[in-house]
Amino acid sequence: NDLCSRINVIDGCAVLQQLPWPKLGSIKDSCDLFVNYIFSHYKKFPDQHPHVIFDSYDVITTKDQEQKRRRLNAPQSAEVIIHENFSIPSNKFDFLSNKKNKQNYILMLGKCLLEKNISVQHAGEEGDADVVIVRLALELARRSKEIVTVISEDTDILVLLIHHVSEEHPIFIQTKTNTINIVEAQKVIGKSACELLPFVHAMSGCDTTSSFFGQGKLKAFKLLQKLSEVKKEKLRAFGNSETSKDDIRCIGEEFMLSLYGSKESIHTLDELR
Repeated sequence: NDLCSRINVIDGCAVLQQLPWPKLGSIKDSCDLFVNYIFSHYKKFPDQHPHVIFDSYDVITTKDQEQKRRRLNAPQSAEVIIHENFSIPSNKFDFLSNKKNKQNYILMLGKCLLEKNISVQHAGEEGDADVVIVRLALELARRSKEIVTVISEDTDILVLLIHHVSEEHPIFIQTKTNTINIVEAQKVIGKSACELLPFVHAMSGCDTTSSFFGQGKLKAFKLLQKLSEVKKEKLRAFGNSETSKDDIRCIGEEFMLSLYGSKESIHTLDELR
């Protein structure tokens, strides 16, 4: 019953990637399919309030370089002028691989959702929707007594929620296979690990950083749990804007040495190499 009355904050681009397009028809038909999906899953009852958040692809973000690296061998379609009667492309992923096509299509999607009184927000100058989604979810949880659920498959969003959510304002995240109570997840992970989770996530590879060869997220997280409180306190410097670049480099290098199982007598990555 609680889930029927929840507020849903939806990662619009994630839904866009998952939904298959109709094989025939116009681009407007695919927009209608998206709108119907939102209604059938997140607007079944009058007291459900979905908020759809989209990335913006017409700005430069810190994720651009990593995303370009991942797309090096992927085909990219030509830019086209999109209108409602435009025949639906045969390959959705090729069509959306062009950032201008994707941006124009998202704007059309947003317009269709607004016409059906569904709340829509674009990331705008921030470019990436992850922070916008988390910020909105936190704000809604603070000012509403209803359950707030974030609909996303994005690890970045999960990490941000675990780091920021408070016990007074619980939030859930729903993926294809699970619904996770963030407050319960925090209890399992532990307070100090939750505080440092963004650091471990970034150091082990995320949307803005590449991962280190042979070093996965699970190994980095297990290392974090084994660290002494003194070493954990050092890592908190990464969340302090006043920390110098030299200190950041030294602390990060120390963590990487531990990740690669370095002896205590070795103090730099050059020595380890």
